[in-house]
Amino acid sequence: MLKGRTLMNLIELRSQGHSYHEISKLAGVSRNTVAKYVRDGAMCETKPPRAPRGSKLRSSIRR
Repeated sequence: MLKGRTLMNLIELRSQGHSYHEISKLAGVSRNTVAKYVRDGAMCETKPPRAPRGSKLRSSIRR
């Protein structure tokens, strides 16, 4: 899984007009990997935190 700076570099190079093949040579990853991450680049934002779940153990003690 690519993270952070590497991912941003892939997206930046693609926006500059480089082909997937050129980017894959520069980054040292597969052409398919480059295409996948560039295509899903908008999805690289962090997910919102999950709400805490209740405990089954605590709910059984209260009864």
